[in-house]
Amino acid sequence: MSPKEISEILAFDRSKISIHRLILKLEKDGFDFQAFFDQLPSIEFPTRWYMTWILTHYVERNTEEGTAHQDLIWSVLKECDNQSMLRDLWRTMSLIEVNEELAVEVYDAATKTTICLQRMQLQSVLMPCSRQRILPCHIPSFDPNWF
Repeated sequence: MSPKEISEILAFDRSKISIHRLILKLEKDGFDFQAFFDQLPSIEFPTRWYMTWILTHYVERNTEEGTAHQDLIWSVLKECDNQSMLRDLWRTMSLIEVNEELAVEVYDAATKTTICLQRMQLQSVLMPCSRQRILPCHIPSFDPNWF
């Protein structure tokens, strides 16, 4: 099943039943991670977000395939700037066994993201007014010198 076909199904119906059928079809026919990620940028929002959502559901049931394509998933996650897609891609990474070569980079990025989110939460508690100033944070930048 091509990424275009997946996106058309998701744009039309993203009910639990539809998602389940789609996952079963992908498991039967095979899931081409490279084609999926190659076409992802050309898909309009919000369907692009639904695509990363379906990826998470697929990898949840097929962790070995997610593990085999972790470098590809990680490279897309690093370039992503949509909060919903980031959440899905991080969830996908949490479902797989990250290899040793990638583990340090993933751990560092996850730690920085968590620290940044904690800063933002603390800032909103300390200054709950509408004119609050958020502490400097750049998500999803994984620049080691950012803080």
